[in-house]
Amino acid sequence: MKLEIRLNEESSKNYNRYLLSFPLTGDTSLTKELSELDLKEIMDKINELLGYKGLIDVFKCSKEEAEKILKFQRIQLNCKDCKLKMVECHRCVNICESPLERDLLHNLVLIGINPELQLRISKFNEVGHYPVDVNKESILTIPDFYLENGMKKVCIYTDGHSYHERTENQAMRDRSIDRELQNFGYQVLRFTGKEIREKMDIVIATIKRSIE
Repeated sequence: MKLEIRLNEESSKNYNRYLLSFPLTGDTSLTKELSELDLKEIMDKINELLGYKGLIDVFKCSKEEAEKILKFQRIQLNCKDCKLKMVECHRCVNICESPLERDLLHNLVLIGINPELQLRISKFNEVGHYPVDVNKESILTIPDFYLENGMKKVCIYTDGHSYHERTENQAMRDRSIDRELQNFGYQVLRFTGKEIREKMDIVIATIKRSIE
């Protein structure tokens, strides 16, 4: 079934009216004139029936982001009994960029550490916060996680490759970024996928010490 919504240009009202049409049988269709408020009420009802409304209300996210969360939850079986369900779903699904980031976020939040995700740090030590657009000309780095406690500022990276798997260019680039961040007063922590998957307790302990 194909619905059609269009502006009613022949309406005599002083405000926009819309025509909602949907086919019945053959060439027959049913058309109803609606106001903008009517359309919004229909959309709210659809979002509620599909399960989007609760997510949109809780996380102040878009319908597309809510849809992505629901799709993720249907695929990932561990979402069903997640202790952070309806608490961190938006950041976990829409902001984290890898399973490693999701695992680390989950473990940090469970012990009361609430990191900022995807902080933008420029070459001039200017910061922007997600979802601010990234200026490709001036951006220095976007750490996966950022923590701040008093004078302590910590940038945390989750690297999918182990240290020996990185190319020389990747290693040089990381070292250059680390030096710049240290010059700006940041501490840098980098963890490999193996460390996060197999030594999460050590990773968490290291992060806790960095902000104590």
